[in-house]
Amino acid sequence: MIRSLDMKHVKKARRRSPRVPTTRLQRHRAEMRRRGFKLVQLWVPDPNAPGFRKAVRQTREFLEAHPDHEWDTFAQRVLDEAPGWRAR
Repeated sequence: MIRSLDMKHVKKARRRSPRVPTTRLQRHRAEMRRRGFKLVQLWVPDPNAPGFRKAVRQTREFLEAHPDHEWDTFAQRVLDEAPGWRAR
């Protein structure tokens, strides 16, 4: 037997009007979205964190001791082809 559903407790979804950007940041983000960009946030190493300088120094020393010419050639080619990139 199928019981009828009591829908009294279900609220109708209100149709919300799109938010109107009010601050400079909101206007900027809305413009970037209109232009086809998507905001991405990511975590990056904190240069003020304890041990950061040591880790950078160790990485640099490792890379200097173990050069990878194939990777260097590839990376340089990619940078050379990148619009607006200028070698120092």
